[in-house]
Amino acid sequence: PKTKLIYCEGFTSQGGVRLKHADVLQEVNKVNYDGLKLEAEKLGKPMYLIPHFFDPIWENPEAGWQELKEKVIAFKGNRKAILYVGPTEWPEKNFQVLENAFRELGDEWSMIICGEVPASRAKAIDPVGTRLLNLYLHHSLMQVIYPLADIFILPSLDEPFGIATLEAMSLGLPVLLHNNAHSVWLCGDREQCVDMRESKNIVEVLMDKDTMHKMEHEKSVGNQQHFSENFTWEKLELDYLKLFDLDQ
Repeated sequence: PKTKLIYCEGFTSQGGVRLKHADVLQEVNKVNYDGLKLEAEKLGKPMYLIPHFFDPIWENPEAGWQELKEKVIAFKGNRKAILYVGPTEWPEKNFQVLENAFRELGDEWSMIICGEVPASRAKAIDPVGTRLLNLYLHHSLMQVIYPLADIFILPSLDEPFGIATLEAMSLGLPVLLHNNAHSVWLCGDREQCVDMRESKNIVEVLMDKDTMHKMEHEKSVGNQQHFSENFTWEKLELDYLKLFDLDQ
């Protein structure tokens, strides 16, 4: 009777099931939060929209990070690089849209995928084998990869939260996300969100020189600032204390 049940929900809410059983609900997904606000009020249940926090100080990278950096720089050459982080086979990741967009881009673009890619899919993405680099890395080494890319793209239509997006932003990488309430809340910038249901929308951004110049300069700095102001433990500590009634 004295135990308080606090649920943290990121995946698509199933009709407020967790809300009904929880004493307190923490949402890390803006779409879920917006959809459940009225239900929470009716039930008299506290509900908070509090993002996951990310420590901007990474753990020491594993040995071999310098060789990895040189490998990626040599792979890129004079080309621009798209970075995708995560599995390519999960339907919810909507990767085929990014794959289709990449096929429409010229040789001036390459792609780095940090995650599992079946050999057959890698061959389909890059038949010649010169424009795609597939890496499966320990997390500590990702801090080497993010700054070497030119843009981070996550084509998911429904993302639980987006830790990789935060990592990219914290290291000054422009991002391109699906245009919904959660993505806009996460990156704080509707200009970095497009309709990811069609590959042409990705191509349009990447092929526009003025847009990419803005991405590489203004958005890079803006993303680092947005991250530091909204997603560090220093900024979120009081919200979490309130969640657990520890701020008194």
